[in-house]
Amino acid sequence: MNDPWSAIGALSAATGTVIVAVAAVYASLQVREARLARNVQTMLAIHQHYQTEELKGIRRRLYTHELGDLRQLPEGPERQALDDLLRQMELLAVLVDRKILDFELVTTVYPHSLLRVWQEVQPYVLNRREIAPRYAIHLERLARRLPRAST
Repeated sequence: MNDPWSAIGALSAATGTVIVAVAAVYASLQVREARLARNVQTMLAIHQHYQTEELKGIRRRLYTHELGDLRQLPEGPERQALDDLLRQMELLAVLVDRKILDFELVTTVYPHSLLRVWQEVQPYVLNRREIAPRYAIHLERLARRLPRAST
């Protein structure tokens, strides 16, 4: 009589193990989906601000060199817009550095803009670091990781 009860006990334990394993896989998938949703939501919020007329305008002016020597840029709306652009890009870089946002996602959404802006603002950033040594350090770190465009 002991044999049937042992078999039932073993079957019950195996069933419990399978249920726990399935639950663990399901939970893992839920965590993955939640992280993806957070990435998308964060990227959309940053991208929405990045695409405002003010930031599009300052990027265009950077690319066409309309602002001249950025180290000599006087206080005013243009400098404020440039600082706003750099704060957005630094935030994006911090989120990548902290692995809150995926590097591949960021480079897919901004394949050329991040590197191009960094190349244009680098003299300005280095000048600002004379006063604030850690100014835009995450942005610089992110720019170093970006693939260079082939010529």
